[in-house]
Amino acid sequence: MAGIRSILRSTLPVVAITATLSLAPTPVRAGQAVIVVDGDSGSVINAREATQLWYPASLTKMMTIYLAFEAIERGAARFTDMLTASPHAAAQPETRLGLSTGSRISLKDAVLALITRSANDAAVTIAEQIAGSETAFAERMTAKARELGMDRTVFRNASGLPDPGQRTTARDIVLLAMALKSKFPQHYSLFSSRQMIFRGHTLPTINGIVVSYPGADGIKTGFTCGSGYNLVASATRNGKRLFAVLLGSLSRAGRSSEMTRLLDDGFSRLGRASRADLAVSTVDDYIDVIDSAPPPQQLNGKDCSIIQAAAPVEQTPAQLPTGWGVALGSFGARPEAKAALDRARAKLKALGSLGRPAIVGQDRAGKHTYTAVLAGMAQPLAANACKILRAGNEYCLVITPAVLGNAGAILWRPR
Repeated sequence: MAGIRSILRSTLPVVAITATLSLAPTPVRAGQAVIVVDGDSGSVINAREATQLWYPASLTKMMTIYLAFEAIERGAARFTDMLTASPHAAAQPETRLGLSTGSRISLKDAVLALITRSANDAAVTIAEQIAGSETAFAERMTAKARELGMDRTVFRNASGLPDPGQRTTARDIVLLAMALKSKFPQHYSLFSSRQMIFRGHTLPTINGIVVSYPGADGIKTGFTCGSGYNLVASATRNGKRLFAVLLGSLSRAGRSSEMTRLLDDGFSRLGRASRADLAVSTVDDYIDVIDSAPPPQQLNGKDCSIIQAAAPVEQTPAQLPTGWGVALGSFGARPEAKAALDRARAKLKALGSLGRPAIVGQDRAGKHTYTAVLAGMAQPLAANACKILRAGNEYCLVITPAVLGNAGAILWRPR
């Protein structure tokens, strides 16, 4: 595979940790694809099923952003350009920014919407602005993938919404992540954004690893039923950088904890390895042989429909997203908590989609209770949400970040 070698060699010397390295990598659960790469040397530190075909889900938006950056660099676009959402863009399903037909958004805000909110409507708006149609843009995406050495990747749309012909591999995705950093260092800091401001509202990132992992500076999450929960991360520690790709986690919380272990393990291995442990090679010599099997279905149709129908799932405080939140009351039955969430989101209208709905299960005085929560909000948004709900005679309590994820806080203590 000359493509991967040429891309890595164009930016940094290619070094791979040899099979004789005594530092065993973090085990990876069967059914996942993983690759962890030293961003400075190109060493592959950990890999499993790295060439297995996979559905990219919203990792697709990394290429959408790449082409947007490229258009800016060649002078064909500017961050200040105002884009207009078409009926096709406005009709995209969740996750969305909430663009309607004719809505105007700057190219920079559209890119930030992809990074922080994984907004499908913004992705299509960018695609249509650059290429005239989403179909034409997807063709450019695949052509660029080949140019970058992503030999097994095919794109069919700009967002990553399910398409049986859209596929990639962990190896290809790490190439894209590294190319975004090396080709566009002046723009790469956008991937570390923890929030964006849109129409006067502060919208927090849905990428928890950027917030929770010290040194993390991007880059993208993704989820579909076919792919499972995907995550690409880059982080620095003690002057060293890692890029890591994790495909196929079975939950949002799982992918964050699994990525944390992969990064911790990678930095530990880098710190302990000596030059004698390394040998000049290519990434191709280390990763798995090409697997021609079709992409796996991480969550089959029945399981995924059950998950979607049951959302929001019961969680613990530690599983809630970071940021501010609002509590909508505690109830003796889960359906009551779900009904409170539904009422609140209906009354909040567009604001209701800006917090992540959750039900926190607690044991209180020998009984199991269910607290309805909207989490992962900015402080002004949480305060405004409670103001609206209280005006409508609904219970609402603003929860600070220090309380939201702290199982020992008074709000969550059994009593």
